[in-house]
Amino acid sequence: MQLSMFNNEQRSEIAGCVVEHCKGFYDLNEAHTLFELLREETPWVQSEVRVYGKVHPIPRLNAWYGDRSYTYSGCEMPSLAMTSTIESIRLKIQEYTGQAYNSALLNLYRNGNDTMGWHSDDEPELDSMASIASLSLGAARRFVLRTKNTSKEDTEKMDLLLDSGDLVVMYPPTQLKTQHSVPRSKRVLLPRINLTFRRLL
Repeated sequence: MQLSMFNNEQRSEIAGCVVEHCKGFYDLNEAHTLFELLREETPWVQSEVRVYGKVHPIPRLNAWYGDRSYTYSGCEMPSLAMTSTIESIRLKIQEYTGQAYNSALLNLYRNGNDTMGWHSDDEPELDSMASIASLSLGAARRFVLRTKNTSKEDTEKMDLLLDSGDLVVMYPPTQLKTQHSVPRSKRVLLPRINLTFRRLL
């Protein structure tokens, strides 16, 4: 259900949770500059996750920035000190949301074959009362949310197309009530970088 739209900001609801899509949070020139800086500056790795006792490489590259390491799906990501580029983005997003973030997960989707499966950002070390802010740079990709623990007939979905420079803010309790994903797409040939700012307890 759409709540309101003004300027470049669209606020919608899923499962009673507010998701805000701010189009053009960075203009295309700024977004391109940030994309190139982050692609070159970031020490990208391909992390692994443990599923049913087996370890699998994730279908994307990533890096974790914050005061301490971060663990998800049984695998620990070492922490990196925030660069001046990431810090400038963090401060701009904090000014927009009015909330403080102390960590950032960066993902590099090399093309449409790289993906993010259904999940919630609900690890115990994350502050469940804080919003999560996600910035997209590079190729446009779909970002899909769906409700948790509902029958197929009752499942709500929200499907957003995120262009370069777009910001999505997921307000609590979105992570408790929904899952989100970046679906695979054969049509996407170019890379995308996503920065997800969070607050660790």
